[in-house]
Amino acid sequence: MENILINTQHLFISSKTRQSNETINDFSVILPPSLFSEIREDEYIEMELVSYNGRQSYYNISSNRNSKITFRQYDTVYGGSYTDYIMTIPDGNYDILELKTIIQTTLSTTSTTAGNAGVWVVTLDLKTLKFTFGYDLTASLVSFLPFDSLDEDDTSMSLYGFEQGEVNITPDKVSDILINIGNISSFFIYCNLMNNKSRYLDSGDSEHNHTSILCEVPIITNSFGSSITYTKTAEVEYKMFVPFSTSNLLRFTLKDHNNDQMEFTSNYNMSFQLKTYKKNNLTSAKMYEILTQLLVNTSGL
Repeated sequence: MENILINTQHLFISSKTRQSNETINDFSVILPPSLFSEIREDEYIEMELVSYNGRQSYYNISSNRNSKITFRQYDTVYGGSYTDYIMTIPDGNYDILELKTIIQTTLSTTSTTAGNAGVWVVTLDLKTLKFTFGYDLTASLVSFLPFDSLDEDDTSMSLYGFEQGEVNITPDKVSDILINIGNISSFFIYCNLMNNKSRYLDSGDSEHNHTSILCEVPIITNSFGSSITYTKTAEVEYKMFVPFSTSNLLRFTLKDHNNDQMEFTSNYNMSFQLKTYKKNNLTSAKMYEILTQLLVNTSGL
């Protein structure tokens, strides 16, 4: 038997309401007591995200995700040995042409630091979206672009068009894969139900979910400052169960497809629909028993 819908409410939450020690991309809110003032122990709330409104305010290249690789060179200054250098692209929002320029500049700067005065030349094939790496350095130089161990999702190397592992940059080396400039096509809004001691609740009820993906928000354009909006459609069935309680918190976390936390820097708003249900504890067998007894009682009328 289906549970009975007895009430519908709406809840609006802004990331501005976060605590001072929380971030825009990971924060918690205390559920208003009014939501539970008339809720009984045999009732519960199903929560759905109806809409999201924010802006594209993250950098597609960030020191927290994909800006660093290890650059190995034959070092003519320090005893003629191979030395690893950390090459870092400054945080920013780059298109593919800007990325080509900053990679070329940073490679050349790193080479000069290593004592190999020379210039890297990075060209871009707009048809294949791959880089070609060339340089004018000492003949004895052998250079590598090893995968940066700090980036577990391979996104640092994909900026250069390579997958995980060491890559020997020989003259006119062409990228192996398409350049990934770090753009994100969508992200997920996670919600965890917590108690007032900031611990995750365990419902003990397999039919209801206390930790949920509330929605997947598409990013139509990666232009910095552009609007990001989401509106629930009838086909989407992301729901979260909120049991009877008066001291619950909701923790919201925004993550990309690699399960990495998003890095938005501007606030956003979310609206929710909360439906209160009364649990229908009547099983089909119990209902049959009641109806049978009712027929018996009325048969003599």
